[in-house]
Amino acid sequence: MTMAKIDATDEQIYACLEQVNLAQFVRDNGGLDMPLLSRGANLSGGQIQRLALARALLHNASLYIFLMKRPVTLMWKAKKLFLQFIQQFKQQKNHCDDFSPLGECSEC
Repeated sequence: MTMAKIDATDEQIYACLEQVNLAQFVRDNGGLDMPLLSRGANLSGGQIQRLALARALLHNASLYIFLMKRPVTLMWKAKKLFLQFIQQFKQQKNHCDDFSPLGECSEC
């Protein structure tokens, strides 16, 4: 997580983890010092995706680009949470998630 923000506090990191529904999992598995195996071998695919989102939130970029509209690899409940998160997120941040055939963002 500190790759996104080197001086992030534990509170900032947990706030981002809460937004993607990972905070309790991290607490239950050793807290912020939990081991993270190569390629996230000790995480599910959905957890890896949510961890990437949490890292992006912590970075607090001025623009976010979503390359997929539907996370097809997530189970139904995780997919529903993910889509709710994205909808809420899009109301707060600049984003681009619709690309023209030429690769230009039609909403930016």
